[in-house]
Amino acid sequence: MKNNIIILNIILLILIIVITIYYLSIYLKRNIKETFELNIPKYVISLKKRQERREHIIREFTDKNIKNWQFFDAYEPSAEDMKKYPGKKKGKIGVTTSHILVWEKCIELDKPIFIFEDDIYFDNYRNEDIKILMNNINLWDIAWFGHCYEESVEKTDKIIGNFYKSFKPKCRHAYLLTPKGAQILLDNINFDSNGDEQMGKLIYDNKIKSLSLYPTTIKQSWQMKNTKIFKSDSVVESFINYFK
Repeated sequence: MKNNIIILNIILLILIIVITIYYLSIYLKRNIKETFELNIPKYVISLKKRQERREHIIREFTDKNIKNWQFFDAYEPSAEDMKKYPGKKKGKIGVTTSHILVWEKCIELDKPIFIFEDDIYFDNYRNEDIKILMNNINLWDIAWFGHCYEESVEKTDKIIGNFYKSFKPKCRHAYLLTPKGAQILLDNINFDSNGDEQMGKLIYDNKIKSLSLYPTTIKQSWQMKNTKIFKSDSVVESFINYFK
């Protein structure tokens, strides 16, 4: 009888240990994954000389307690550089080149990165949206958290969470990018036309898997009421402001 009780206690102890290890592994896995999700490298493309914008970005990221971000010094082409691009605007060449350089950084790191421009405001930004994407990384190569316009988005094409299949998003001030997506962009984007228009065409032609968040949670300054308006080269922005 005594031996049976001892054996029963040993079995019970083993069961408790196994159950504890199981739930501990789940807890650790979830927390490690969450730490990774919330610490995705974030790059803000910004010219060094634009201190007002940089101060604005520091306030935005600090107020929202967003970690693991840094400025990515934007490329500013010289007069000599512009000779390679006759008829092109300096700002357009600079912006496209800057995004290309960040795409190369994504491949170098071999992990998803968040790319921002320096005229953004966070509007109901949620870490939950990032978690949803990271748990379903096979569904996307690029995910837009902000854009200034998107043609004819079919709301029936909801893929996961609040993310829909992209159609042709315009502007590129806030997007999450995988290394696979970065390589696709590097292989296809050039300086023949606006970079965001070329990205939109890749999406439209189904050459890259793209999701758009609705409603958007990261906006350019001109999309927000009662905020500081930063001058931009966005054609869409200029068109909309013309009729305001």
